[in-house]
Amino acid sequence: MNALGDLTRTKTLLAEQLGTADNHITTAYIDTIIPAHPFNEDLQITCGFGHTTDTDIDMTLGDLTIDVGSIAVTAGNLETGGHVEAGTHIEATTHLTAGTDITSTAGDIKTLAGDIDSSATITAGTDITSTAGDIKTLAGDIDSSGSITSGTEVVAGTGIRNLTGDIVSEVGRISVGTVGNPTGATGNIINYGTGSIICEQGHIRASTYITADTGDIESTAGDLKAPAGGVDAPLGNSLFNRMQYTTYYGGSTFAAPLALVNVAPYNNYTIPNGTYNFVLFCTGVVGSATFPLELFTSYTDLLKDYSVKVDFQTCDNAGNASLGFNNIVIGHAQSAPADTSKCTILTNSTLVYAAPTIVKITVNLEYSPSP
Repeated sequence: MNALGDLTRTKTLLAEQLGTADNHITTAYIDTIIPAHPFNEDLQITCGFGHTTDTDIDMTLGDLTIDVGSIAVTAGNLETGGHVEAGTHIEATTHLTAGTDITSTAGDIKTLAGDIDSSATITAGTDITSTAGDIKTLAGDIDSSGSITSGTEVVAGTGIRNLTGDIVSEVGRISVGTVGNPTGATGNIINYGTGSIICEQGHIRASTYITADTGDIESTAGDLKAPAGGVDAPLGNSLFNRMQYTTYYGGSTFAAPLALVNVAPYNNYTIPNGTYNFVLFCTGVVGSATFPLELFTSYTDLLKDYSVKVDFQTCDNAGNASLGFNNIVIGHAQSAPADTSKCTILTNSTLVYAAPTIVKITVNLEYSPSP
């Protein structure tokens, strides 16, 4: 029999083929197929036949949950409009980028070659590590319970905080506040625990304060600089092994002191801009007790905005009596009375000068402007 007609009922239908390539079966109502056909299988059975696809997987409502394994993206991107949550760690070979927060409650956030970049906050339960790239946020915090380590720059829109580890920038900047600004405009770099804030080749620079509540602030090879702030010891204890200033010596040394004259025009010395300490090794006029000099600076209103403090001492009496300090007179420059960047300093000794005694005169300019 080659045809069954428009409507046929039978208990058993045996056939080698249903439909042809040219004549498909439009609709089939079937309750059970034994053995189970692949379109009744679960995802595990499907992956047993093959687990690759070149089309999109759209998780419109549900979650993509992995209890044991990993989500591996070899060359593309892992993009989501919601959250990516990992029980242990998220590790990227190149970039890890989020439109809002990057958060790891208990594990690490790591990239091996690229950046960790967020428009909001980066938070890790342990370490945040970018082996060769940047760690950046545009508006939020970089917050870690462990270490924060970057192969290049660490840049946060607000604060950088870690609880137990180090904040390390191997060759770049540690920047807080305005992105790209190396000095930190509005936020803080805070280490609450036992780790370090380390900058291997650059500066740690503050516009106001660098503060350690309990530990030390240490620079093994470079400087600690606060262009607009200071070094604050709240308990009144300041321990310095040596105070070393940027000093101008006026061309003098202990081995080659300069001879001062005590009649106008006096010896004058111009200290470089940015220098506030002047030291002069000199000799005086035999039989005179006056050692005058004029100091030329680049600072407007020198006598109004600075306190000029002078030390006078005999550093080699050459068998003569040491000269005692008597008094000092500081005022406008004799050579240019109207030039407020210059001043005359007259230092008077108790005894008169006897050759070849060598005198050391030190002048410190301390900034103390009128309120």
